[in-house]
Amino acid sequence: MLFKKMIRDLWKNKVQFGAIFIMMFLGVFIFSGISSEYHGLEVALNNYIKENNLADAWLYQKEFSDSTLNELKKQTDYEQRMYVSTSNKAVDNSNIDLYITDSNKISTLKVVNGKSFNNQDDGIWLDAMYAKKNGYQLNDQITLKYQNFELSKKIIGLVYSPENIYLAKEEQLTPNRQKYGFAYVNNNSFPNTLYHPNQLVLSSKKDISKIVDQLLAGNEYKLILQKDHPSVNMLTGEIAQHRSIGLVFSLAFLFIAVLITITTMHRVLQSQRMQLGILKALGFKKRKLLIHYLSHSTFICLVGSILGYWLGLIIMPALIYPMFEEMYVLPVLTSQPIVLGYLLPIGCTILCMLISFSVCFKYLKMNGATILYSNNLISNSSYSLAWSSNLPFRFQWNIRDIIRNKLRSLMTIFGVLGCTALLFSACGLYDTMTNLTDWNYTKLQNYKYKLNLNDNLNEEQIDYLLNQTKGQTLLESTAKIVIDEQNLDVSLTVLENNDYIKLAQDLSNFKSLKEGIALSKKKPADKLDLKVGDIIKWKGNLDHQEYQSKISLIIRTPNIQGITIMKEEYLQTGHQYYPTAIIGSKNQDCLTNLTNISSIQYQQDLLESFDVLLEAMILIIIILVLGAIILGGVILYNLGVLSYLERYYEFSTLKVLGFKDTQIQKILVQQNIWLSMIGILLGLPVGYLLIEYMISTIQDTMDVINFIALPSYLYAILGTLVISWVISKIISLRIKHIDMVSSLKAND
Repeated sequence: MLFKKMIRDLWKNKVQFGAIFIMMFLGVFIFSGISSEYHGLEVALNNYIKENNLADAWLYQKEFSDSTLNELKKQTDYEQRMYVSTSNKAVDNSNIDLYITDSNKISTLKVVNGKSFNNQDDGIWLDAMYAKKNGYQLNDQITLKYQNFELSKKIIGLVYSPENIYLAKEEQLTPNRQKYGFAYVNNNSFPNTLYHPNQLVLSSKKDISKIVDQLLAGNEYKLILQKDHPSVNMLTGEIAQHRSIGLVFSLAFLFIAVLITITTMHRVLQSQRMQLGILKALGFKKRKLLIHYLSHSTFICLVGSILGYWLGLIIMPALIYPMFEEMYVLPVLTSQPIVLGYLLPIGCTILCMLISFSVCFKYLKMNGATILYSNNLISNSSYSLAWSSNLPFRFQWNIRDIIRNKLRSLMTIFGVLGCTALLFSACGLYDTMTNLTDWNYTKLQNYKYKLNLNDNLNEEQIDYLLNQTKGQTLLESTAKIVIDEQNLDVSLTVLENNDYIKLAQDLSNFKSLKEGIALSKKKPADKLDLKVGDIIKWKGNLDHQEYQSKISLIIRTPNIQGITIMKEEYLQTGHQYYPTAIIGSKNQDCLTNLTNISSIQYQQDLLESFDVLLEAMILIIIILVLGAIILGGVILYNLGVLSYLERYYEFSTLKVLGFKDTQIQKILVQQNIWLSMIGILLGLPVGYLLIEYMISTIQDTMDVINFIALPSYLYAILGTLVISWVISKIISLRIKHIDMVSSLKAND
């Protein structure tokens, strides 16, 4: 009998229990989907690193002495190779990182098609993604240009590399696989006169950084550890970001599910006062009735959470992984549930059961007589509303109802707050990303192109390029900031002046640097808690001599984090200035037939890479908007119906007293609008904090400044009000169908 009653109760209160189901489903769905997606990414990365023996470090030096190699051999495994940047004659503005090596046991290539890397075959192993984008196949001929030398080889292997999971030019945020790739040839296929190894890939269980610092102290070198390599750093940052976002959104929906469970169980038990008293009078024990009423929410939560968990594993990775495949290249990428993730539906069900228990116990602890002859099981306190006596009737009515039904009113505010926050964060994220593109490439950097120079250029060659482009030189390298004997690797940028690259403290405040250095805000300033006026120790990777400099500015740099210093100050520290690039804005026709450059980087290409990033962000924005509509719609409709049912007798009384349907509808709509306005006012700052939180999860290599345009405020406010008004109007239509006679008799 009680089972049939449970089914009947669920159907009669389908709106309320449906809301519990949807919120529980969404909370578990988001957590299950995002956790399986980022865990799958984590497993794929770790397996790729292990199976292909990704190097523990990369050491760059113009030339390695025999003594250095002998000493390294005692403490590490290493492979020598030559790294150069080449251009593809057949594809305009295309660059290929070429590696010339005699073996490939560290950071081994994964062959997609063709032969494995060896030291006998005369040919080239080409990036499989680059080949796909440009229509190359096995046995095709490809010609690469390096300085004045052309290397023409047959493609004998299409490969992936664990070093190039994420492959983007410096300053680009998203890869352009059609314009940028990598290739390998063995040293027997490369002219001996040009073969000068300038890179070591190292593998060791010891502290490689300490070994190299001791061995090469005072020499020019650059060391990149595995954790700082772009392919590893970008992916681990992405994983951490998704983990944080998934947790926040899941907790939000689960929290709403809990609140709805509380209000729904209150509503069910209060509306069944007569049934509850009769059942107790007939001899049903408290324990049996408690199990009966607990089964209502427990059953719904269990079904919703299990369905959400299962569908999350299937749907969410299928939506997100195509976006990953545009950014990263992993041989195998499949979703992987987190360890003990299957316990999540059980945990959510137990939580709802405990909450329902706390509500049911208050009702069931009384005897049958008390329940039958009590109009309200949970007593209300009296409130003085004398201050509202001069207000119109519907104002007084709604004020009294809000005060008497605090939990329902609070739930409505929470629902509107969540809806507004999600809408506002969606609009704000879009504003922030579009503004970042415009700010970075029109206000902060206003050059049209950057020429990356070959090594060992003399002054005459540099002057020629400057005359051709009417630009200025730029030195880009890396440095280490030394804090308490700990080193933090950062970028190093040396500027001649601020004609093409400005220094910004925020979106509109630009400063000049006359002395000292400027530090990027996100990294290292915030990371090391450094402020203007502090003195820091740092050493450039070109000479590794330690210097002390005063921090004169803290600047915002969207995609290069580190130290910025002016050329004059740089020379005064004792450094030698070796330009690595020339930036300019002269007509791009001047760039034809230029020599002594390794590549040309166009601002337009960088803008396109930001557009790709924006497309990826749009998926998150769509999810936020859909979440806002679902959250706002479900919560407001559920609570609107609950409010209508709780006041059904009161509305019937008003109709008997002569109130028209439109007047009663205005009372219902007005209360929802009041609560919606409170929720909106609270939702805007919460939405702002949500944007800040999501931006804070972006990798250290990016510094995104929050920018929200005025229309975003209007969209969030109007969007929430429209949802609230539409739901209120739909519910208010029920006023016309109130049966006054049945309603008033039912309370006798």
